[in-house]
Amino acid sequence: MKGTTVLFFAALTLTACQPKPAPKRMAIPTHTAERKPQVEAVANAKVEMKIEGMMCEMGCARRIQQKLNEAPGVTEAIVNFKAKAATVAFDSTQTDTRALAQVVGAAGPYQVNGVTRL
Repeated sequence: MKGTTVLFFAALTLTACQPKPAPKRMAIPTHTAERKPQVEAVANAKVEMKIEGMMCEMGCARRIQQKLNEAPGVTEAIVNFKAKAATVAFDSTQTDTRALAQVVGAAGPYQVNGVTRL
């Protein structure tokens, strides 16, 4: 009985953290005029990114945090599952919020839905 209970919770955890298919996204034309950076270039920038699509703390939030911390220019990333947000400190001479949002999207079916400079 104990083994069955452990097996049940293991299966539940694995299925709850499985990424769902990513929603279709519209392509952004590359032939548009030069775009302004979303955050003014500062060597030590810090932003809060609202993230949609996180289903669990152990899988989703941890995966996003790991991918952000591996991104070039990021000095620290902390994902708060309850707030559905990530706080990211980075060197804006090496990366920008658009690139960070792409990292979040590439980690699974997640989407950045707002960026606030801190």
